[in-house]
Amino acid sequence: MNDWAEWTASQPYTLGVEEEMMVLDPLDWSLAQRGDHVLARLSPALTSHATAETHEAALELATAPHETVAGAAGEVAALRSALAADLAANGLSAASAGTHPFA
Repeated sequence: MNDWAEWTASQPYTLGVEEEMMVLDPLDWSLAQRGDHVLARLSPALTSHATAETHEAALELATAPHETVAGAAGEVAALRSALAADLAANGLSAASAGTHPFA
């Protein structure tokens, strides 16, 4: 048998989730162009999971790699809750959508 054909066990697959979150003004649900402001004021639990997006009205949340879907889903829920609390402290809200909000 050729060396290339020998079975080599690999590490189990992992998965992570990245989610774009719109930053919203809860008074009229318009996009709030405050991404840099929000990022500078996030709690320590979120700072390593949130980054700027392509425009000021969005942030990206990202989980760590997980071995199970349940683990990733649980972390997504925790990140969403933490972001909601941080945004509320700044008079803002968030929502997620699969398309640009004006589409």
